[in-house]
Amino acid sequence: MNIPATIRRGDTVKWRDVASRDTLGNAISRAGGWALTYYIRFNRNNHGATAVGTAYGQGWEFTLSSATTDGFHADDTGYWQAVATKAGEKITLGAGQLQVDENLYYTGTPAAVDDRSQSQKDLDAVQAAIRAMSSGGAVAEYSIG
Repeated sequence: MNIPATIRRGDTVKWRDVASRDTLGNAISRAGGWALTYYIRFNRNNHGATAVGTAYGQGWEFTLSSATTDGFHADDTGYWQAVATKAGEKITLGAGQLQVDENLYYTGTPAAVDDRSQSQKDLDAVQAAIRAMSSGGAVAEYSIG
């Protein structure tokens, strides 16, 4: 499956998949009457997208519009599943994850951007606290719960 591993929020995203085979070796192709749809979901309520394949040779071409990806949240991990359907049959051809990155384009004067993941921001904060503590500086206190 050729869905990109990383998507920039607000970009139009396109990819193509060729015909495939099921676990018994039977052809799964557009010409054979199969449809292919990607379902994308995030760990947020009401956040996801569907990309329905259009004809491209024996396979399919997919597009996520910029309006669709603009609704994605930067630093989110999305989960996708590619499902082929024909006459009541549903076959998962692939599944995986994709990462959403913030877009960097702007109009006017650019604002500051911190494109680190939340995990990286947290790690950097912990490392800064350790450095401050080891050099005798003040460290903010944190409590959990």
